[in-house]
Amino acid sequence: MPVTTYTEHFQTTVLAEGVETERDLVKAQALGATLGQGWFFGRPDPVPHGMPVQPGFARPSREPALTTPFLVAAAEQPTTQSDKPLLIEMSKFLEACALECDETTLVFSTFQENANFNARMLGRYRVLADRASLVAAYLQEGVEQKVGLADIPKLRIVTFAEDDDLAAEWSVIVLSSRYCAMLCAREVIDQPIPGRRFEFILTHDRGLVTRAAITLANRL
Repeated sequence: MPVTTYTEHFQTTVLAEGVETERDLVKAQALGATLGQGWFFGRPDPVPHGMPVQPGFARPSREPALTTPFLVAAAEQPTTQSDKPLLIEMSKFLEACALECDETTLVFSTFQENANFNARMLGRYRVLADRASLVAAYLQEGVEQKVGLADIPKLRIVTFAEDDDLAAEWSVIVLSSRYCAMLCAREVIDQPIPGRRFEFILTHDRGLVTRAAITLANRL
């Protein structure tokens, strides 16, 4: 994606115009936009007094071991907060991009909870495994009991313990000769906003995507 590549290289700001629907917002963020304009954000109205400000989230004082995609990315780029539905749409977007890549494509995905790797997801990754050079899915221990996993020879299933750092993360990494992208997210615990929230990073920086992918490749 030329827009995101240019943005990351030159540290520019991208403004998306005409954001009318949630789908428009997903596409804009996937392309690297951090500012947006459109009816999705509301019609013009007087600004109310005393608008609440969300508290910031401080980074830990000690740098953790960079053993997961999120930890690698968060050490180099700022995070953005989102709810789960938006992350789902962004994940689908990257998976669709992977289907359009060539046979050199590598796909690494972590699913946080085994319930997220449902029958529909299994079907999607069956297609990905058939087209890509390597597709690896990272799930919690016990997933071996899921029906259908053994029927996909090109899909690598890697398990991790419940107390592993990956148990709080959600990642989709696509790496090929002509395209690279990574969405990595970590659930925010003890946050003031109702519902499940995640801090995430979406990047097309090949060096960063490669370093993050290595943390998962080392687990194969």
